[in-house]
Amino acid sequence: MISNVAQLYVRHNFSEVVELRVNGNYGHNETTPVNVFKTETINASAMLDYNLTRSTKLSLSQQYSHFNISHNPSFDMLVTMLEVNIEWK
Repeated sequence: MISNVAQLYVRHNFSEVVELRVNGNYGHNETTPVNVFKTETINASAMLDYNLTRSTKLSLSQQYSHFNISHNPSFDMLVTMLEVNIEWK
């Protein structure tokens, strides 16, 4: 079996209250010497965090996934989320 994987992670603070995180993954697998089974996956996500106060954070994120498995139709998934975190101390 041959497997190839690549990953990327980037984090950047624009200021003390705004942060961006980006993550990406790619995977490719196939059987050898005869190509009987093959998979390919791509995952990517981005999250933007904004600290409103010390105890309240607002996050906006988007995640994309692509799946391709031999002998099956490929499919994509896209998810967008808005999250509010409040911490009581």
